[in-house]
Amino acid sequence: MFDRTIFDLQKYTETILTFPLNRLSVSGLESLSRASLAIYHMLISDSLDDIYGNRKRYLARIKKMYALCRNHYIQQDFITSCRMVNLMHRLASAPGLTTSRWQDECYDLVWQFVEEEKHTEEEWNMPEWLWCVACSYYPLSEEEVQEKSFCRFRKQLNTWVSELDSNGQWTGLSIFNGFQRIHVLNGNSYMFLDNSFDYALRSAYPYYRSQVRFEPTTDENNLRLLGMLYEQAFNYKAYQIDKESMRMAIKTLNASFPILPERSESWLFALSYLVSAECLNIMNRC
Repeated sequence: MFDRTIFDLQKYTETILTFPLNRLSVSGLESLSRASLAIYHMLISDSLDDIYGNRKRYLARIKKMYALCRNHYIQQDFITSCRMVNLMHRLASAPGLTTSRWQDECYDLVWQFVEEEKHTEEEWNMPEWLWCVACSYYPLSEEEVQEKSFCRFRKQLNTWVSELDSNGQWTGLSIFNGFQRIHVLNGNSYMFLDNSFDYALRSAYPYYRSQVRFEPTTDENNLRLLGMLYEQAFNYKAYQIDKESMRMAIKTLNASFPILPERSESWLFALSYLVSAECLNIMNRC
């Protein structure tokens, strides 16, 4: 993806393993989880513990972040609760893990969260919530297709697709929110093997990709767009993997990294994608 001499993964492994958790926002926890999961995946795939650290330390870190989210998600505003529930699901679904009590607890918790009836109509339509729904139904059984929550999920995706204009744009929606919708639509495509909305994705993704600026930045919103682009460029069921956009997103995050306040959450966000990309590079070479 990019020349590994640009980014020294070994230099930051101890930072990822020891970065204080208690004062991080949900954004910080997402970043640290992204980096930890990427390294853990690489270690169990290619047995590189001697170089990048013992996988048991990363697994302990993953479990600690899970416990932190579990203990605090219910006390948050709705969007933050959704993000914490989604993060718990991502941590519990770490590759190579065998079924365990904490994983079973997580899947039950996600299901209970989705089945609550106290949400408003506006909350039901939010991408963060819809991703919770998608996670709770994966893998999808024939019986579950007709369940109320899943039907509402599909109905909202239909609404989004109907609102897309001929340029692939949702008029009046921010670029970031557009990528959030693409993320959920992509999830529906590859998680449930549903190509109903793939045509819309092939229209929306090029438009929103074209709105991302590849310039070094300290702006939090621009950094988030680079991260979203990197992730959606890699979702290649509805459209081919966009390696050039992945490369440009990582190149720009790498150029931004030195000008961000060290150990800030923006710094941690950029670091998490640099780590993810380098882990992918290493696995592709091994």
